[in-house]
Amino acid sequence: MYTNKKNVLELVSLLHAHHIEHIVLCPGSRNVPIVKSIAKSKLFKCYSITDERSAAFFAMGLILETKKPCALCITSGSALLNTAPAISEAFYQKLPLLVISADRQKSFIGQMDGQTINQERIFPDITKKQVSLPEIHDNDSHWLCNRLINEALLALSLDDTGPVHINVPISDPFFKEDVPNLPCVRTIRYTDFEHLHKLMHEHKKIMVIAGQNQRVLKLNGNTDNFVFIKEHLSNIHNVRGIDNIELLLASLSDEQKERIKPTLVISIGGHILSKKLKIFLRSCSFLHINIMPGDEIADVFCSLAYHINATVDKALSFVLGQNATLKANKDYVDNFYALSEKITPPALPFCHIQAIGSVIASLSDDSSLHLSNSSSVRYAQLFGIDRDVSIQGNRGVNGIEGSLSTAIGASCATSSLSYIIIGDLSFFYDMNALFNMHVPRNVRIVLINNAGGEIFAALPGLPLNDESSRYIVAPHQFSAKGWAQSAGLVYLEAHNTEDLTASVAALKEGSERAMLLEVFTDNGQDIELLKQYYTDVKHKFEE
Repeated sequence: MYTNKKNVLELVSLLHAHHIEHIVLCPGSRNVPIVKSIAKSKLFKCYSITDERSAAFFAMGLILETKKPCALCITSGSALLNTAPAISEAFYQKLPLLVISADRQKSFIGQMDGQTINQERIFPDITKKQVSLPEIHDNDSHWLCNRLINEALLALSLDDTGPVHINVPISDPFFKEDVPNLPCVRTIRYTDFEHLHKLMHEHKKIMVIAGQNQRVLKLNGNTDNFVFIKEHLSNIHNVRGIDNIELLLASLSDEQKERIKPTLVISIGGHILSKKLKIFLRSCSFLHINIMPGDEIADVFCSLAYHINATVDKALSFVLGQNATLKANKDYVDNFYALSEKITPPALPFCHIQAIGSVIASLSDDSSLHLSNSSSVRYAQLFGIDRDVSIQGNRGVNGIEGSLSTAIGASCATSSLSYIIIGDLSFFYDMNALFNMHVPRNVRIVLINNAGGEIFAALPGLPLNDESSRYIVAPHQFSAKGWAQSAGLVYLEAHNTEDLTASVAALKEGSERAMLLEVFTDNGQDIELLKQYYTDVKHKFEE
């Protein structure tokens, strides 16, 4: 029987899956579940050495001779510190030394418990990767534990390799052994386009998702043999694809969602905006390949199997180049596109969504559009863009700060009209962007002022009363008029559809000064109209 510590079992199984062959084992008590599980498995060549410092150098010798990674397992406390000299040497020799340390449960760190120090990230300057595993209690902690181990073991295979540290908290009691077998585990691996070609020709229900990309891509190719999902921030406008996935998933029945589940998902580029797409795919079972520059692992759908280090341009060109020879399930692909084309956005009265849609409809090919975070970037996705507009947004961390400053900085490097759609809280947070000396005349700011953080009040399942709304929605009575005029901007305002139409048209005209359009809408009405918008789309879809 094996230990009942699930993080230990996950580790041992993944050590084998990632082809670790040699493990040096040091005596101790806290690492007993790891040592016994490794020894019992008979999957590894094991060596017993008492002194941790010597053991670590011994492992280094194995690496030098075998030209393969080697693992070292030690107990908690000062035992880990004793490995530092060898870790330093391995770091500067770029040797793949894997150090596995057992640890006390996190709640007892710093509480004068025996043989206990803070072991997380203890060697920040002499390791290539350090992870501390969670103890597994549910699906989320299981997914996290698996991902962290995979990330750590993958770091051993990089060209620029070096020592890796996996810290394994083990709570009391830890001597119970009642698990008959090691678990089957998900393994994440690096792969290449040759393997991707093979997988694409094995699967018939393929979904390709283009994430954020910083420049407009003009691509050649068809997408009729796979489902291609492209959000505005992907900056892909000239290839057929689905850009209304959020509305589509909100409109589908459970039975329809079941029919559009893919078997292979290829994600390319940066961040993906659609929350409903993430939730949907996290509920599905499929093979996931992520392609982006670098070696960092991003497992956004909790199903990652492979990572390819490649540029967005190269990845999209390759995938589009496969389309003609794929043996797709045409019913699956055609049905998916047909469902997307059934989405019909309803007419809107004056509100925040109408304002965003009006600005997007007015954009010309040579313009750029920056979208601030929260409501602006999400609601912009409700409207199609079929022109070569450069679309940007600070989606790395998704904070509300700095969107206006980023947009103005970008506008200084182009002569084309540079729009930003921004909410009131985000604008007032970053209003000092207008204080600087570099606000060029091509800037067009569209400020949606509904007197507070409407998107927070619209969160499903969040009950708000007047008191809690004061602190969460942050209602206010401010206007940007005085600040914009004092900064030398042309100021426009809209309180109804007629104002909006005229002002949006004025923004396209030439001007010697930057322009700011402040659109005043009612917060409560905006929330109700947003809900009604989704309801109307769904009703039209079902007709």
